[in-house]
Amino acid sequence: MDIRDILNPTKSKFTFTGSYYDEEFEEGKHPVRKAIRYKFENPHSTTYRTLFSTVQSFDSTTTAIRTNTNVGFKPGGCVVLQSGEMYVIEDIVKDYNTAPQQVFRLGNCSAGIEYVLRLVKRDNPWGVK
Repeated sequence: MDIRDILNPTKSKFTFTGSYYDEEFEEGKHPVRKAIRYKFENPHSTTYRTLFSTVQSFDSTTTAIRTNTNVGFKPGGCVVLQSGEMYVIEDIVKDYNTAPQQVFRLGNCSAGIEYVLRLVKRDNPWGVK
């Protein structure tokens, strides 16, 4: 992280808020809610085709979102979008091209890295938000 990351208004780019849960909902389990900010990824964009070129799906129940919130995403985790729809994470891709090239890294990845999540829709019988 450097001054360019601090001065970069990334919050204005991610206009939607949602929730991430590490595990699926079952009777007797209460997963921890983690708030995320995201935006939808255009499935017809070059970025989307580059990141998910090996996965083709024309199903209307899949979508992709982009976020810079690092909450430890893992495949199989649940994401509830601002609209109240629940999705299960199918793929996670780190997009390193969004981070500045000359960034001071304190950890494994810089703060400018964005995560693109490919999601599959799932029923939300409990109305989790």
